[in-house]
Amino acid sequence: MRECCGGSGVTFYAEGSRITSHCSYPGLLPIIQWMISLERSPPPTRSLLSIERAQGWSMLAYYPLEHLYYLAVHNIVPPTIPVPGFMRPPALPASADISTEKAALHATKLLSGLD
Repeated sequence: MRECCGGSGVTFYAEGSRITSHCSYPGLLPIIQWMISLERSPPPTRSLLSIERAQGWSMLAYYPLEHLYYLAVHNIVPPTIPVPGFMRPPALPASADISTEKAALHATKLLSGLD
């Protein structure tokens, strides 16, 4: 464990080859506020606005996923989420088992009919 940024309280923990920062990161609300302010007073060029929008959306997606990863690594949440039974595709009967040769033959027939 080591501190950086002149003792600002940012601590890094090494987990294998991954370095994860768990400090007083403000959370999602400041990111959302920043994105709102970005729309209210956009940067001088359209390309800068697009870049900053992409950065904001990527941060909104990444931040919860990183926390979910941390919780899964420490076995606080399960690493996989079971799919409810009604969402699972129906099992194929054993007679529906098809070999790769048959599948390739059917695909060839389909493609030849498209010409």
